[in-house]
Amino acid sequence: MSKVTDSWRTPRELFAALSAEFEFGIDVCASADNTLLPKYITEEENCLTTDWRTAAGMIGTAGWFAWANVPYSNVRPFVTGK
Repeated sequence: MSKVTDSWRTPRELFAALSAEFEFGIDVCASADNTLLPKYITEEENCLTTDWRTAAGMIGTAGWFAWANVPYSNVRPFVTGK
């Protein structure tokens, strides 16, 4: 896979269907150009080391989920946590 496909946005129809069931508070693998939510974490901010609740402004809030469309060119860190 190329780095170009890493920035492909999830189709809005798919996201809308999932969003109807889950309350997404933050898009953790996004950029200003492809985010699906107002709050997001960019590649430079590194969602693997950034506290998602802090970034989403959801400290002390329960019952929400993070959306992640991970980069296709390198999914290993998202599977192994390293």
